[in-house]
Amino acid sequence: MSAPQHYKLGISCAVASALCFSTAGLLMRRIELDAWEIVFWRCVFAALTIGVFVLAQHRGRTLAALRTVGIGGVLAAVAMAYSLTAFCLALDVTQVANVVACLGVTPFLTAVLSWVLMRERIALATWLGMSLAFAGIVLIVAQSIGGGALLGNLLALSLAAVFAAYIVMMRRARSHDMMPAALLATLIAGIISLPFGLPFEINAEDLPFLLAFGAVQLGGGLILFTVASRHLSAAPLSLIMLIEPVGGVLWVWIGADETPVGLTLAGAALVLLAVFGNALSGLWRWPSRPALG
Repeated sequence: MSAPQHYKLGISCAVASALCFSTAGLLMRRIELDAWEIVFWRCVFAALTIGVFVLAQHRGRTLAALRTVGIGGVLAAVAMAYSLTAFCLALDVTQVANVVACLGVTPFLTAVLSWVLMRERIALATWLGMSLAFAGIVLIVAQSIGGGALLGNLLALSLAAVFAAYIVMMRRARSHDMMPAALLATLIAGIISLPFGLPFEINAEDLPFLLAFGAVQLGGGLILFTVASRHLSAAPLSLIMLIEPVGGVLWVWIGADETPVGLTLAGAALVLLAVFGNALSGLWRWPSRPALG
């Protein structure tokens, strides 16, 4: 596969991953369970989905694949496990807009970490794209931010930092198959949330939404994200993931009849312009600087 093809595959998987992740807010609204129980069942169904993928990929060498992730894979799994837990807990105690606003700083944190740890230089177009996308995030949340609990806001900020670290760790270990690390992350988060989620109150009405939340939103999203991390540098990858809050606005519009206001639509347009503008600029820069995003 040529370098431009690698780039296109990375872009496609990252966009698809962000769209999967973007359904979180809509699905959370459909589930009437405690946040800890939601985390548990979400991780159970995600682990089953990723586990089937890893088994199909490695067949009889699944355990060997789990062992080859190394300390970097374990650290990445711990970081993602924290992110999975903190995300649901933050949504449970603060407004969605607050969480979205905090996640808007993820590309900047990712850019700094990738430069410090891997010396990945960031193209000017990517810096411009991140700034434009952040302005879009501000517009999206401008009319609804605030009023959330301090704990929820702190969780959201920590989530942004830890997810940035996860992106960099996955990128740094791209020469290894990190799909088992994604599986390990769901197992760790599921085990941690189990005692807090008891006693279970799951019912037939919640089950389909929990299945979608775990298998598609998280399991499918992590599989696609892991593939994307092999082909894109950290900063543009984190920029593309800002499609998630934009998609979240659209899903709620479609599925919950929450019509976005003008500022929200303008902000969504800015984020999409930044993401796809940066993706196109990456293609224009081939073959001189393919890895800079």
